[in-house]
Parts: sequence; structure tokens; C-alpha cells
Amino acid sequence: MNPADATFLRWWRRLALAGGVVSVLLGLVLLVWPKETLVVVAVLLGLWLVISGVVQIVQAALLSDRSGGARVLEALTGLLLVVVGVLCLRHLANTLELLAALVGIAWLLLGFVQLWSALFGPARGWSRAAGAILGGTAVLGGLLVLIWPGITLLVLVWLAGAWLVVLGAVQLVLAWRARNTIADRPVPQ
Repeated sequence: MNPADATFLRWWRRLALAGGVVSVLLGLVLLVWPKETLVVVAVLLGLWLVISGVVQIVQAALLSDRSGGARVLEALTGLLLVVVGVLCLRHLANTLELLAALVGIAWLLLGFVQLWSALFGPARGWSRAAGAILGGTAVLGGLLVLIWPGITLLVLVWLAGAWLVVLGAVQLVLAWRARNTIADRPVPQ
């Protein structure tokens, strides 16, 4: 192994190790505290909306390269973002229900588009069947999220937690294997 490859592999191993540890820890947090995690997501969304709104208001006030009408619209949009952000922060449960509704609607739309493409598009055979299955699954998932938002959000948090634990474990195994690869191949002098 040449020195550049060995150096790259060492850095990659460190990143994989760090990513693996962070993924496993974050996954465990999601699995152990799913409801608290949802509250944190709602708070972060509210804060993001407030900060984005303030930035838009400041831009509207300070940037003079736009017309007066555009600046007023930008300021009003910023004000709307601040108000929605404050409402999200004051009513965290409603924020989570809104997030669930948006996910449900997005999955419904995605599913209907995939179904339409599978049934009426140029795809044939297995490609058409896979598109129809994926589209139908997305429609069912969207309906479940819209019908049972609270339970669905918890399940999504648990699935994300499990996925992060598995991802982190894979990263740790790859980092371990990279260590063995570095150790097995001496660097030429």
C-alpha cells in the first residue's frame, strides 16, 4: 500500500469510527426516549422558523436592491414565519401533528405519482410491478400517518433509531476492518 493510500485509509477509519459511535449513540437516544426526541424536533422546527423569519425581516429592511413591493412581501413572509414559529414553540403537540400531516400528505402524493407512472408510464414487467408496489406502499403509509399521527411518529422515531444503531454498527465494523487492512500491509519506505 502506498503512503497516500495508507494516510487516506487512516483518516477514513477515524471518520468511520466517529460516525459509527455517533450513529449508535443517537440511535439509542431515539430508541430510549422517542417522545422526548419528538419534542426536541418540534422545538428545533419552531426555532428554525423564528430564526428564518427574523433573517427575512432583516433582509427586507437592509437590502435595498429590491423594489419596495418585494421588500414588503419579504418582510410579511418573515413576520409570518416568526408567528408560525412562535405558535410551534407554544403548542408542541400541534407542531408534531402538523409535521405528521405534512409527511402523510407528501407520502400520499408520492404514492399516487408512483402508481400513475407505473400504470400509465413506459415501464413494463418487473419495473412496472415494483413502481406499483412502491406507490401503493407510499399511499398506505401516507394514510396511516394521517389517520394515526401520534403512533406513526413514534414508530418512525423507533425505526430511525434502529436504523441508526445498525448503520453505526456497520460503520464500526468497517472501521475495525480498515484497521486490520492498515496493519496487514506495510508502508513501503
